[in-house]
Amino acid sequence: MNPAKFQVQIDWLSLYCLGLPVTTLDYEVQKSEYSSRQFSIIYDVKRKGLKFCQIQAAPRSSILKKDALIIKFENSLLYTWDCFYQIDEFLEDQKIVFNSISRLDIAGDFQVFNNNLGVQSFIHKLITHKYLFNNKSECKLHFISDFENTYKGLSIGSRTSNIYTVLYNKTQEMKDVKLKAHVLESWKKAEFDLSNDVWRLEFSFKSEAIKDININNNDEDTINLKRLNSVQFVKELWLALCTKVMNIKVNDNKKNKSRMKNLLLFDSSNYVCGKVSRVLTQDSMRTDKILINNLEKIRLESGNMDIQEYNALVNFMYYLLEVKNLTSYYNFKHPSSGLSLVSTR
Repeated sequence: MNPAKFQVQIDWLSLYCLGLPVTTLDYEVQKSEYSSRQFSIIYDVKRKGLKFCQIQAAPRSSILKKDALIIKFENSLLYTWDCFYQIDEFLEDQKIVFNSISRLDIAGDFQVFNNNLGVQSFIHKLITHKYLFNNKSECKLHFISDFENTYKGLSIGSRTSNIYTVLYNKTQEMKDVKLKAHVLESWKKAEFDLSNDVWRLEFSFKSEAIKDININNNDEDTINLKRLNSVQFVKELWLALCTKVMNIKVNDNKKNKSRMKNLLLFDSSNYVCGKVSRVLTQDSMRTDKILINNLEKIRLESGNMDIQEYNALVNFMYYLLEVKNLTSYYNFKHPSSGLSLVSTR
């Protein structure tokens, strides 16, 4: 297994469109009880009972057209193979006119950098000047103050910048904030070692930056919905941004930084695809997860069970994890569990 492999996903996509969302045979549109600072109405859209997107409508500003919409698509949808087919189908069904991309986040997940360079070591060498940014960069370091100062990540730029970059521990973030089944599924597809942390390097674009960015100074490589449908294009875009934003030099203590050796963080040959084949949502799998966790609790407290009862429980758990596709979730949630059949108790 290649420890330096990485995968790339679109993690946020919101579109500026024109139209009026309505409930149809395929989509259920519900008006929310809340609003936003820029729009007075928010709609939640479901397809086949699953969350599909959220739409901000009725702009407060007179600068925007009255039928202007901001459509943010469900995160789990963006991890599927056919997400842009589903988006096109939705826009056509709703007779909504696409205008532009208002926000785009592209995330690369990995466990170590090229040549087995760990993230903790990389950040430490940055702050001790063994590695240098080639360009002047405004960075913020995030760390836990303990005996060894554990680094949580770093950010480049600010959230108001046209491009905002953040490097962080995605495994820890999902434990602390929200576990996403589709992200775990994508890691499983990429064959990451889930006993170790997965890190994320993410680039967030605002609409102003999206219009100006291309990969090879070629008009055909500008960002648009058609190009984003290409896994190859998204990978190349992310790698190009790594080269531009994470342009790191190995400090040889000479004054001319431009002549210092470049640090290659990612090798394109280490790319693996982690697209999933269906939408997995937190809501649709919640009952199964509760059942799995309850069964695990019973298993751990199974001191009075005989061998046959215990193995029957374990076999049922194996079956449930397989048919519900929750093996990655179980291993992530219970990393030291050791689920196995026994011959003696």
